[in-house]
Amino acid sequence: MAHQRKPSLGLVDYSDSEDDDDSKPTAAGSSQPAPSTSESLPPLPSKFYDLYTAAPRLTKEDDPEAHGGRHRAIPHIEGNWPTHLYFEWHLTTPELGQVGRLLQVAAEAIGNYEKFHNDEKFKLESFLYSDLGTQLPLHISMSRPIVLRTEERDGFMAELERVVERSGVQSFDVRFTSLEWVPNQDRTRWFWVMRATSPASGQHRQTLLSSLLTACNQVVRSHNQPELYLTDSRGATREGFHVSIGWSLTEPSKGLCEGISAAILNNRPELSDLTMKCGTLKVKIGNAVHAVELRRPF
Repeated sequence: MAHQRKPSLGLVDYSDSEDDDDSKPTAAGSSQPAPSTSESLPPLPSKFYDLYTAAPRLTKEDDPEAHGGRHRAIPHIEGNWPTHLYFEWHLTTPELGQVGRLLQVAAEAIGNYEKFHNDEKFKLESFLYSDLGTQLPLHISMSRPIVLRTEERDGFMAELERVVERSGVQSFDVRFTSLEWVPNQDRTRWFWVMRATSPASGQHRQTLLSSLLTACNQVVRSHNQPELYLTDSRGATREGFHVSIGWSLTEPSKGLCEGISAAILNNRPELSDLTMKCGTLKVKIGNAVHAVELRRPF
């Protein structure tokens, strides 16, 4: 029997297009639309964003030139539906400024590092904006990129809704603990991520994110798809939750990582000030986005 490589716990095995989104984020530190300083308007309903999740597809072939050098992990096959489970985060103006500052500090650190290392070139791309200057949502993945057949879609959603309801997980807030560089499973792309944590659930000393992921993994496994992160002998999920804010096709050197970390420390942007609310589990099947609502706390 062939030995199966243990998947990395560090990062979701992305499709190298961030949930099969064909938009190409711009480089960190490049000219971005300035966030409005006027009084914030009421937030749009979540379902409004779900109507406009798909960018125009330039090609069905795996053409890295059409995707900023990224490779598609799941090839396009008629009758197969790329699927992803996630919590979506639409940043407010202050949050956008905070995360944008992290990327700006990193970009400046990269520039300073390259002045003394002429042989090393590194390009950090941002997940905050599309190449047209449109603000993009961030997310926490609750599945790997998986594939459903046409006839499986309805059953998958029905089972997921039952299992999430049975889990008893109520809506909760996520906070962030650190910034790290992690590769995808094939080491073709590196991500700069904010590690995420959530309150304890009381089940096997799991957090709420882990408890919910255990439920999601159960449904994914029943459809013969790979789970996100592995479970230990007690059934508890080993965590690797994060929000990706930047990416690169080049592996950052140890010296570059240390330079970025030092710059972040010197500028002291507070990750603890950022809070992401998780109340709606999104399920993107093809270009259709479905919502599974968590219970609201009393």
